Amino acid sequence: AEFKKLLHHVGLPTEALDSVLGNGKNSEVVISLPSSDINLGSGETKNLAGFISLAEAYVPIEWKYLAALTTNCSYSAAQDRVLHAINRSLNLEENGLGMIMLKQDGKAFPSAQNRLSLGSRGDSFYEYLLKDLIFSADVAEDKLTKKLWSSFRAKLPGLFAEGHQVDRTPGSSWPHRSPKEVPRGRGGALGGWHEFWKDAPSPWLFLKEITPHHTVPKMDHLVCFLPGAIALEIFHSEKKSEVDLQLAHRLAQTCVHMYWRTVSDLAPEITRFTQNGLVDDKGSMHNILRPETIESLFLLWRTSKKQIYRNWGQRMLAAFYRTKTRFGFASLHNVNQPSKRRDDMPSFFVAETLKYLFLLFSPDTVLPLDQYVLSTEAHPVPILGKAHSGLKWPCHPKQTSQAKAEKPEDPKDGDQATKESTPKSTQVCDPQRVQQLEEQMKEGERQLQKIRREYGMCVSDPICWASGYTYEDCCFPVPVGNTACWDAEFTYSRCCG
Repeated sequence: AEFKKLLHHVGLPTEALDSVLGNGKNSEVVISLPSSDINLGSGETKNLAGFISLAEAYVPIEWKYLAALTTNCSYSAAQDRVLHAINRSLNLEENGLGMIMLKQDGKAFPSAQNRLSLGSRGDSFYEYLLKDLIFSADVAEDKLTKKLWSSFRAKLPGLFAEGHQVDRTPGSSWPHRSPKEVPRGRGGALGGWHEFWKDAPSPWLFLKEITPHHTVPKMDHLVCFLPGAIALEIFHSEKKSEVDLQLAHRLAQTCVHMYWRTVSDLAPEITRFTQNGLVDDKGSMHNILRPETIESLFLLWRTSKKQIYRNWGQRMLAAFYRTKTRFGFASLHNVNQPSKRRDDMPSFFVAETLKYLFLLFSPDTVLPLDQYVLSTEAHPVPILGKAHSGLKWPCHPKQTSQAKAEKPEDPKDGDQATKESTPKSTQVCDPQRVQQLEEQMKEGERQLQKIRREYGMCVSDPICWASGYTYEDCCFPVPVGNTACWDAEFTYSRCCG
């Protein structure tokens, strides 16, 4: 209220202040999600597809690490605001899962193609909930992150679909396939690589997608991050859950069989499933050398030390190697026609796929997972609070002492002189109150930035905006703005004041 009064005195109308800061009647500020696209030359931002992907809206590790390195807390605060905005719009604390296509305010984008999915447009959001918890290590953690990860894990079984119970005795076909079907690849449809039939309890386990109207029996290769995420959670848990480890193993089985069932031993971009097992998605048979399955095998190996994960990885390494050309490794147009190669090699093949393969066959000391966490792009980032990192979290420091300041008792007779002679420097301060005031000041600064964005053009030189430029595009970040807007005549001080 005092902040609004101050701004009103400098000339901003009450109606404008109420629209931004609220009028005290259960109103709240609407936070916009980051746009999906940016023109690096002009700084212009847009949502070229018309919506924002859930997976791209929240990338906390990179920004929090930058905040720790620069002591600029605005990097971290922006991510916290995004997470809270998405939670408010999608009610993730209760629902656990959210639609993958979002409007600027975080609400679900109205489209028949919108859905609940851990594949394309959804995967990284859930992966980062866990990895943010690990990276933050109770130092920079937003309590909401832990709540949302717990809610996600509780609701995850709602996406599970199981295949048909089949005969898995020695000599039988595993998994089920038609007698007329010709096995493809060295493993064909007969099973894993060096895996005994008793090690693979039935039935199949798949992850479906859910639209507002029906379920979709398909799995993107991107979904295969999940067994590794579950394994990573187990790795960092004090109590190791054999149930969760078996869940991760079953999901990894499904992912590796996406590979083994093709001629090239490489998985297609999308695989569909029925009650009897995996089937082709005829429109998505290409392979672009993705890393998700290898990442999961690496994390399962580090967590369980079961040789099967290195065995599977060795077979996948051989399949990737067969795509080698004179100039690199080629993507495939069709995994059942390995001779038809694309003229491209995605950068993430080196940055992620080969890195995870290297780590899978390397000693644990090469990258200890109790000291580092890998981002969704496989960049190793030191965990906050670890002695070796030397990083100190500069934003919202936790109280180092739990002792509460006690109110001094009234002095007894004869002690008045002692009280009067006590130096002021020995008086007890209230660090908790100081922290509260600092947070209020930061919130005030954020509200001021909001007001500047909406009403700045009303108090600045109108000539500045005559050629299509806008106050919002040019005047942020404070105090220099977007340098692409300025020249000798039009400057930040003139147009943004």
